[in-house]
Amino acid sequence: MKILSGDNEKIKVLKKLSQKKYRKLYKEFKVENLVMINDAIKAGFIPKRIFVTPKTEVKVEGLDKVEEVYEMNVLINRMFSDLETAPGVCAVFEIPENEVKGDKVVFLNGIGDPGNLGTIFRSGLAFGITNFVLDNSCVDPYNYKTLQASKNAVFNVNIVKGNLKTLEDLKKAKYQLVAADHNGKVKIDKFEPAKKFCLVLGSESHGIESDYLDLCSKTVKIPIKKEIESLNVAIAAGIFFHHLS
Repeated sequence: MKILSGDNEKIKVLKKLSQKKYRKLYKEFKVENLVMINDAIKAGFIPKRIFVTPKTEVKVEGLDKVEEVYEMNVLINRMFSDLETAPGVCAVFEIPENEVKGDKVVFLNGIGDPGNLGTIFRSGLAFGITNFVLDNSCVDPYNYKTLQASKNAVFNVNIVKGNLKTLEDLKKAKYQLVAADHNGKVKIDKFEPAKKFCLVLGSESHGIESDYLDLCSKTVKIPIKKEIESLNVAIAAGIFFHHLS
């Protein structure tokens, strides 16, 4: 089906999906990268809708499974694209509603930078840690900058929305709650995790909120030189993931 106008309702929705509140409302997010679209499909995500320009050499795997495929021109693509150069392809996916599973969990508190969040997902996947709980103060994992930073990782990790009660429930379920804290009492090389654990990470600027910190049974630090005040949270996460794996 061809779309000939930027006033088309489907295009209006694509524009709105650039904003977090509309992604939450529609429970959808968009991906404007052919490699990532194919990675998403390989991971089991099926696009609800795909938009392509006629001059784009699009080879979407499993395109026959997509019910809605639309052809648009370059001008219309530019109207809704979040990228500096409209790529000629866009897929819309449903935001999954996941639950915590597995013995290795990471709870993220206040991670506000989309690049850091995407990198945390990539590092987790690299070391076999794929269960992430995000509280409401975290940046949206389906922000286009987060998607770009995470590459294919966002489609291969289990992303759960959570809060203080989620952490309390994990504690009741006998998960060892461990806070990554630069003032921690245990050095990382001396820390041995329990079989079931939840690592809590906070923002680089504010650290972990006190309500979360109070629930943790251990605080663990990465020793660094005194000339450096703190590590970037994504780098710290990678070090912890390597140790915990």
